Amino acid sequence: MGYHDLELLFERWNGKICFFGAGLIGSTWAYDILKEMGIQIDFYCDNGKEKEVEIRDGIKTISLDELYSLKDNVLVFITVSYKHQIAIREQLEKKGICNIVEMDYLFLQNFINDLVEKNDQRLNEKFKCILDDKEYISRQFMYYTGYWPNIDKPQTFNEKLQWLKLYDRKPEYTKMVDKYEVKKYIADLIGKEFVIPTLKIYDSSDEINFEELPEQFVLKCNHNSSIGLYICRDKSSINEKKIKRELQDGIEQDFYLHGREWPYKNVVRKIICEKYLVDGKQKELIDYKFYCFNGQPKFLYVSQGLENHKTAKISFLNLDWTFADFYRSDYEPFEEIPEKPQNYEKMIEIAKVLSKGIPFVRVDLYEVKNRIYFGELTLTPCSGMIPFMPQEADLRLGEMLELPDLNVFK
Repeated sequence: MGYHDLELLFERWNGKICFFGAGLIGSTWAYDILKEMGIQIDFYCDNGKEKEVEIRDGIKTISLDELYSLKDNVLVFITVSYKHQIAIREQLEKKGICNIVEMDYLFLQNFINDLVEKNDQRLNEKFKCILDDKEYISRQFMYYTGYWPNIDKPQTFNEKLQWLKLYDRKPEYTKMVDKYEVKKYIADLIGKEFVIPTLKIYDSSDEINFEELPEQFVLKCNHNSSIGLYICRDKSSINEKKIKRELQDGIEQDFYLHGREWPYKNVVRKIICEKYLVDGKQKELIDYKFYCFNGQPKFLYVSQGLENHKTAKISFLNLDWTFADFYRSDYEPFEEIPEKPQNYEKMIEIAKVLSKGIPFVRVDLYEVKNRIYFGELTLTPCSGMIPFMPQEADLRLGEMLELPDLNVFK
């Protein structure tokens, strides 16, 4: 749906307007789009929020029952992430809500592409909030961190990551974030024995033949970190049609537009099938993610169970394998530090090699049956919007990150 489609929709509509989803999408760019079109939403609704919670510009939430009572007299924009769209649409339709528009990042992608094709200076200025990278990420940043970023004179770690997103755009970064191409890059730097084997590579989900795949495997797109990831532990229980649909949606996603992380913009999109790694020591693998500054790992975090946000655990650690004095507010920490990997010192050496010459990069590694495997390189974790607690840690960690001179990029 593009600009003209929304115009026509609102010309015909004279009932109430609701945003279902009072999180990032509903309170930032989705709201801004309608506001710039001169459309006033009447209220929000959200499964996780009580009635009368103010979300934006004095607009508050109503109860689910109040929303359901409106039936045909309300136009509902589902402003939640892709993975929740289907469930919420079904929830609304069961209660008699039939005027529904899904307003996720695929919507944003289509809307922006429509504006680019029009190349109308008036519209470009009107929708600067989503077209201009700096404007767009500043609104996201405020939502996630609680403060407006000073990108021109960054001090905190998160602010400096935004600066790097906008100005540090080396061509080699595209290869580094490409989950397929990076394997060749890693093999050349440290050896192919650290690379998780690729079983198949596809240009489209239609090419996937599940009969050819082993009983356990991992399917994912090479250019994103959200839509399409599927970890198969038991092939007999999979829903092939659902997996293919989500992977195809994933391959069509312009992940750059999500957080304006430039390296993802030019990745040639693929679907990759990888070997499934299992250790035997624990049900789910532990990630070891090293935060590296110009070739020097300064700290790391360990994580487990990231498939399920509600039960996942993340803890920051010092390099001496003790708890750091800061944490993320959006995940439960470990009660006890997991056992240090047998090859921990080797991991640190690998992180140094892979981060050399880069202002900041997170190096993700695994240890499986006493062998180290490379996970990925991440230039801007959480798109540079990590909810550190206490907040002063954001400033303290920012002191570790030395930004290059802007003249380097000219």
